[in-house]
Amino acid sequence: SIATVIPAMEKLDCCLNPHTRNPYHPAITAAMKLTCKKINRYYSMTNLSSLYQIAMVLHPGLKLEYFRQQEWNDEWISHAKEITSEVYVKQYKGKSNPAQVLDSGTTNDLVSFLLQYIICF
Repeated sequence: SIATVIPAMEKLDCCLNPHTRNPYHPAITAAMKLTCKKINRYYSMTNLSSLYQIAMVLHPGLKLEYFRQQEWNDEWISHAKEITSEVYVKQYKGKSNPAQVLDSGTTNDLVSFLLQYIICF
């Protein structure tokens, strides 16, 4: 799920970091460095969309506690909370029915909405 993308990337980055493990054959170390570089490239792209942070804040097993446990900067934690609140107020507050958020409330509209949100943020 979207909520688990960032935790999964952080876990991979930690496991593949050649500086935190026992000495490896130079070929393995080189492969680990290249893999880390690629993962970090994609990880940095998660900053282009607020959707990842919002999904983590709303995920019952993660919420803001995940950010605290991973020792994220307090400013980043506040930002994740703020953008979640902003999207809620802008898109959902005052709506008695979730389908009111979308024109027709169909699954296709929901997918289109989420894709548009991913692209816009």
